[in-house]
Amino acid sequence: AIVRKIFTLYAEGNSFAAIVNTLNNDGIMTKYGHPFQKASVLYILTNDNYIGTYHFSDIRIPNSMPVIIDTDLWERAQEQRRKTYKKHGWGPEDYYLSGKCTCGICGAPIYGAYGSGRGGKRYQYYHCKGIKAKPRVCTSHYMHKEDIENPLFDFLFNKILKGSLLDDYVG
Repeated sequence: AIVRKIFTLYAEGNSFAAIVNTLNNDGIMTKYGHPFQKASVLYILTNDNYIGTYHFSDIRIPNSMPVIIDTDLWERAQEQRRKTYKKHGWGPEDYYLSGKCTCGICGAPIYGAYGSGRGGKRYQYYHCKGIKAKPRVCTSHYMHKEDIENPLFDFLFNKILKGSLLDDYVG
């Protein structure tokens, strides 16, 4: 019922902040017993398990789990997400390493996130999922997106993709 409520509120045009306020004011907690946050709502809205898709590693099996959200509501929520991300001009596809790296401290996956400052400046960063899930174990910090991606891309372009190999990919 809570997942359906989140999808319905979002499909109706409510912001993440409004949904979080509604859930928290109603005393609804996450499955871990914590108050909802914007990231919790995003996780739910992007989790296609709710339309019956099973995931194992990189394998996706549609129609293999109980359906909680009907396809129409799922599509309306995803359309709302596309509009929202398009309005901001950035989205999750900008985080090339999201979910593909792990934290060197606790081993949890690292995901992309974003925020904005008071002047409207946008900030993109990566964070360890364990920062909040295991606060006593993980002492990792939020890492600027460029600080993580730029050295990797420099390495790829300067050390691996050079000479004729680079020409094969670029040409």
